[in-house]
Amino acid sequence: ENSAPEVLQLFTIGLDELNLDGSGTLDAHGSSIATYGQAQIQGFASVFTGRTFAGSESFIRVSRDYINPMQA
Repeated sequence: ENSAPEVLQLFTIGLDELNLDGSGTLDAHGSSIATYGQAQIQGFASVFTGRTFAGSESFIRVSRDYINPMQA
């Protein structure tokens, strides 16, 4: 999962949402709004590796099988 946030941060959308004029978008509390979260990072990591635990239905519902080889 180390490569996914680097790609998102450096080469695509950046850390914070921006307005059309380039200024930062703020929430109701005046804090910046993140463009991605942990779920997106895990999704990108799954795409980059293309592998998951054996017997998993999907990348979201993994089996955590540490014995058998990973599957594509």
